Amino acid sequence: MKQDGEDFTVVDCSSAEAKFVVLKKLSGSEYTCKDVAGVTYTYYEDKQVCLGDKGADPQQASNSARQGDCLTDSSVPPVRKLPCTDPQSIYKVLERKDGGLSSIACDSVTGTEVTYSWELKQIGDGKKFPKLGPDLIFCLAHKEVDTARALENAKTGDCLRDTTIKPNLETTDCGGSDAKYRVLRVVGASHQCDNVQGATSSFTFTPGGLSIPRVFCVARLR
Repeated sequence: MKQDGEDFTVVDCSSAEAKFVVLKKLSGSEYTCKDVAGVTYTYYEDKQVCLGDKGADPQQASNSARQGDCLTDSSVPPVRKLPCTDPQSIYKVLERKDGGLSSIACDSVTGTEVTYSWELKQIGDGKKFPKLGPDLIFCLAHKEVDTARALENAKTGDCLRDTTIKPNLETTDCGGSDAKYRVLRVVGASHQCDNVQGATSSFTFTPGGLSIPRVFCVARLR
């Protein structure tokens, strides 16, 4: 298929003009192409036609990713699904959501560092039905991070250790040799730590998808 403005035209797949391939034509009981691996466009004829980029591997399509799968850097398109053992994969999918508001979709997903939104492009009559947000939202964390030790889980009395992966801190056993800070209080602004007895510094962290930061008033242990 080749794209002509707001329309698509069938051409031979060997043609240099062919930029898209038909992945699927939806049946009457199906209403969206977003779950078709590798889809990039929905084209409306007598029924919805799911189109993907010619030459792309549908198995690496980001829209096919599920919980536990890994993706390449979400800030560098095209985002691809790759084995978590592949050095090019950066993030692990903690949760996949079918649409919603990307600014709050991952609020309740512990360990979320990055929110990645995927949107299906529409051409044809489907444009008459505006969408309220992205088609898919992925709550992501660095694949090497133990989400059970996520900084956002830290509470008063917990201890933290340095890591090489952002946000560069995670919880740890206070009796361990790697424990570097003890959390004295969790507040909403760094200036509030000035009144926390024993606090030697503070760390500000905004979990992925949230607009309100968390500030950890800490005491250095070593």
